[in-house]
Amino acid sequence: MASLTEILIAVGSLIVATIAAVVGIKSYINTKITTAIATDDHKQRNSPINPYLIDGFSWRQEKSKRQCFFAISLTNTSTTPTSVVKAELHLKLFTKEGHTSQIILQPETLPLPGSTDISTAIQPINLAAGSTASIWLSYDIPAYVTEKLKIDTYEIVLTSGSGFRVSVHQYIMKEIENAKGTCPR
Repeated sequence: MASLTEILIAVGSLIVATIAAVVGIKSYINTKITTAIATDDHKQRNSPINPYLIDGFSWRQEKSKRQCFFAISLTNTSTTPTSVVKAELHLKLFTKEGHTSQIILQPETLPLPGSTDISTAIQPINLAAGSTASIWLSYDIPAYVTEKLKIDTYEIVLTSGSGFRVSVHQYIMKEIENAKGTCPR
């Protein structure tokens, strides 16, 4: 038979082991809660920009000089300010032989047709936390594209300061004829 001292040592070891298990479980639960909070905070701070294409049109000052204008609404869903550091226009092209190609154009600062007091934006485009901004972006389309290739899609790819890329597409581009910005009838 075990002596009283051995029984007391065994009971004491059982109590210490039970307390250690309870503390370990409580630490595990606290770590899970803290990790969930940190993960949620990280997602809120690094939410992507949500773009929305409001309108897009093209205009020709001359037969071979074509400019494209896009009105875009940008929503910063993040809890921190962010910037759009690149706003590229990706043109998907077809040759007369049916081959596909792509070119990437950088935005230009151009006045809107018929309006000398409204100019288009170039990067960086700064957005406050939880804000929405509407901007105009414009691009000069090279003459060799307008003369020799057919444009299939217009894709504006926006890259944020944290490296996230989002895009909006336009498949059919309306063309305005005169400097006042009215559409042909």
